[in-house]
Amino acid sequence: MNYSKIENSKVYYRLKDEEEWIEIDQIDKDDLLVLLDKFISEEDFKLEDFNEDLIKNDVHRIIYEDIYNKFKNLNSNKDRFNDESNNRFKEAFNKYRID
Repeated sequence: MNYSKIENSKVYYRLKDEEEWIEIDQIDKDDLLVLLDKFISEEDFKLEDFNEDLIKNDVHRIIYEDIYNKFKNLNSNKDRFNDESNNRFKEAFNKYRID
């Protein structure tokens, strides 16, 4: 599912399929964490490609470029990220389990 869009020279995001689109300059830490969770848990997570020419709003361009690049970097390391997370969970589970 696509969680961002570029429209009318601005960038918008949403946290759920049926949710209204919100301008990217309204994003906060909690929203980013929700998007990160969606990125990890959903196979079809997608952000619209960053295109500087389509984003005329400077604030939106700066914010979205940073977010887009971070998610792009995470995506290129997603398997390693998931493996490390699973290993840490497994270590914690083994350490604290009661037999």
